[in-house]
Amino acid sequence: EAIISAKHQDIFSVLGMHKEPTSNEIIVRTFLPDARSVEVLDDNKKIVANLDLIDGSGLFEGVITGKNTTFSYVLRVTYQHDTILVEDPYSYPSMINNDDLYLFCEGTHEKVYEWMGAHQCEVGNVTGTHFVVWAPDASRVSVVGDFNFWDGRHHVMRKHPGAGVWEIFLPNVL
Repeated sequence: EAIISAKHQDIFSVLGMHKEPTSNEIIVRTFLPDARSVEVLDDNKKIVANLDLIDGSGLFEGVITGKNTTFSYVLRVTYQHDTILVEDPYSYPSMINNDDLYLFCEGTHEKVYEWMGAHQCEVGNVTGTHFVVWAPDASRVSVVGDFNFWDGRHHVMRKHPGAGVWEIFLPNVL
């Protein structure tokens, strides 16, 4: 319910690919309203899992069999009239340096403009935009635009609680 209503406090701990500590299984979760089906493809574009729709609002989940470590992947998402490949933004780790956060919180960072805001960059071989904002009292921050139908439930950002800083890397959003 917290994911569906965009109120989850640590969305990156749930969405994306994770190794489950109790079962040692690799699980992928994604929230894609209006999607009909979602497949996980490995680097060779081979289907490694079909995700199950576990909530009619668009929450999908599935276990990757035959793998015991996380790996790079893309999602093949089928909508009513289209099938597209999607780089999962929840598969990317934080791109903010701990030293930058420390200096920012201390009030002595002299080049905040280099990492805060919206910056086009490349992660691996994927070009996108890294968004960083300071919103210490916000309960949720999302990036919205035409690319996600202006729906704030998509692309909820990662919060760095001690700093009030939120971030997300959005692949292929330029």
